Amino acid sequence: MKVRQALNKAIDRDGLQKAFFKKGERMYINHMHQTWPGWDASWEKRYPEFYGYDVNKAKSLLQEAGYGPGNALKMNIAIRPNQLLPNQADMSEAIAGYWRAAGVD
Repeated sequence: MKVRQALNKAIDRDGLQKAFFKKGERMYINHMHQTWPGWDASWEKRYPEFYGYDVNKAKSLLQEAGYGPGNALKMNIAIRPNQLLPNQADMSEAIAGYWRAAGVD
């Protein structure tokens, strides 16, 4: 749980939104919009705690999970072309950069 939360908090979603989409609105949960059936309004309130960008908190969570200098969490990202999201490769590289900044190898 701590690793997953750390990886989420290491990503600047607002920065990705501005860099790759220019417009649009935040989706608080993957593929779920506020106007769709099944929406839970508490997701918006809980978003900052679990997904809000905080690289220092991400580092702290990784350390609590046993990762840090000398024992970095190692991740591989598969970058594949996607016709629906042509800039997906660039986004994946940006996410890898955010994770690197939090101490992920």
